[in-house]
Amino acid sequence: MDRGKYANRVWTFTKAIAKYAKSGFENVPRFEYLKRLSTCNECEFREHDVCGVCGCYLEAKAKWNTEDCPKNKW
Repeated sequence: MDRGKYANRVWTFTKAIAKYAKSGFENVPRFEYLKRLSTCNECEFREHDVCGVCGCYLEAKAKWNTEDCPKNKW
């Protein structure tokens, strides 16, 4: 991965963490988390345990109430 793409992913995930912290670390209900994670597991943009679009770690992003899929899949 080139440095620019990597830097952008780090920045995006950092912003997501800040938004999550500001929310008081609010998570979605477990059934919603599992549904989101299932969608991510089948996604063509998945790169191991990371979203290939935004760079967030899928298990975290799917759990955080403040986050949405960058491709509007959930």
